[in-house]
Amino acid sequence: MSENMLILAPTESDYIYILHATMKQQPTPGSADNMSELCDLDITIARFILPRLISFKQHCERTPTLEMPREQWDSILDKMIYAFDKIANQTEEETPEYQAYIKAIWNNEEDLTQLKHDAKASLKPIADGLSLFHKYFRSLWW
Repeated sequence: MSENMLILAPTESDYIYILHATMKQQPTPGSADNMSELCDLDITIARFILPRLISFKQHCERTPTLEMPREQWDSILDKMIYAFDKIANQTEEETPEYQAYIKAIWNNEEDLTQLKHDAKASLKPIADGLSLFHKYFRSLWW
């Protein structure tokens, strides 16, 4: 079937051809077209969630419970937003902790304890924000 051919009375085989041609255009999970999204799936997911959390905070007027003050809910949402922003906008190679770790390895420094401690301290706000996202996941509606 020619792409420029006008079909006045499509047959079943014409529909199958069109369906097949359409399906070939869609990237499938695990395909080469989709591998960049899968390689850093955490970043891909964070980039999806981040703008939606920001919009949710701007437009949602309720809190998870009647007892929770709006200021507390805003603080919780800010911590979630911070975590997803850090994940979405900074690759591992760009973090100071990663650079210090690589430098220590290249310099054959034996004691990595302080580097590990610093890395954990800088990752704590991200872990806290993700923990709050988990805790309040079912409250993200209005």
